[in-house]
Amino acid sequence: MTNDIVSQWPIPKKSKEILIKNGYDYIKKFHGMQLKILFDIGLDWNSIKRIVGILIDNKVKFGYFAPDKSWNDNKWREFIENLVSQGIVSWKDVVLNTLGELNPPQVGTSIASNENFKKQFPKRKTMKEVMKWFYNQNGKCVNCGTRINIEVDHFKSKDEFIKEGKSPDEADTLNNLQLLCKRCNVIKRESHKFGGLSFATAQATLMWIIFYHRPKTYEEFCDLCRRYGLTMASIRFQEAWAMAIWLKKDGKY
Repeated sequence: MTNDIVSQWPIPKKSKEILIKNGYDYIKKFHGMQLKILFDIGLDWNSIKRIVGILIDNKVKFGYFAPDKSWNDNKWREFIENLVSQGIVSWKDVVLNTLGELNPPQVGTSIASNENFKKQFPKRKTMKEVMKWFYNQNGKCVNCGTRINIEVDHFKSKDEFIKEGKSPDEADTLNNLQLLCKRCNVIKRESHKFGGLSFATAQATLMWIIFYHRPKTYEEFCDLCRRYGLTMASIRFQEAWAMAIWLKKDGKY
């Protein structure tokens, strides 16, 4: 737990002064705060990332940019219809890509062929037991309920077994497996604790910002990315900005 008093936080002195000047002198003042406030009061990105880390570690609830409540199913449908009408994608693209993301994970190669699992069952019986477990699942992410981009991963990680002085191989049991979507699977890792700030996967959020906000400059795009909770290195923004450049060449941006 970090000290409740902001002046004692492990962040630059200038950042502390900015926070205190704007009324954020104690950690309790951050409850319910919108992430964009940290940008608006003039903090640099490195300081913001450290502050967000402190808030997450101390279980402080704060908000961040996301499509508002007006983004119901009709709004999302209009968004896709717009992409199709502009010739960015076709309805065939939308359908086939969605179907591809709905395809269940390949447990036959990732689990049934794993030696740690094979030694738990009689010879040539592993696949049967794995598929029995697989079919007993409901096909949805146990965290968010989506059927898109489903993966199989451990409920209790190998790192947790190691911390308990046990072999990481003990994590490989069917009872310790769960279905998670790609996003939930990534952000549950300690190394990706900032990953859950954005409202969607990083790649989807990047493209949503470009197609919905249509920022005029790369600098404006970067600012929006940070405000929407994207915390990765800026090289990802440079790569994503290529979409705006390509569309501009086609007269669509």
